[in-house]
Amino acid sequence: MGDFAKSVDLSDKIAAICKPLISAPEHLSVKMTNDERKEQAYLINCDEADVGKLLGRHGIISDSLRTIVNISLRAYKKKASLTFAAWPDKAN
Repeated sequence: MGDFAKSVDLSDKIAAICKPLISAPEHLSVKMTNDERKEQAYLINCDEADVGKLLGRHGIISDSLRTIVNISLRAYKKKASLTFAAWPDKAN
């Protein structure tokens, strides 16, 4: 039962799930922002046009992604919090 102290970073796995869903996968960034005893927080950044694709209609895609991540963390007795954000406007 010593799994509480283990830290697992699912950033790469979350990115692998998200990349096929968006039109600019090269602009996707997934970063673990918080790792506490019972909770992990992830920040998912992508282009503004792709944020809606990751959220899905009525949040269905984002809810499904949260479910997948939470199931993965269940063995560590942790829960995940996902935050979706668009990159700040850049002058290209």
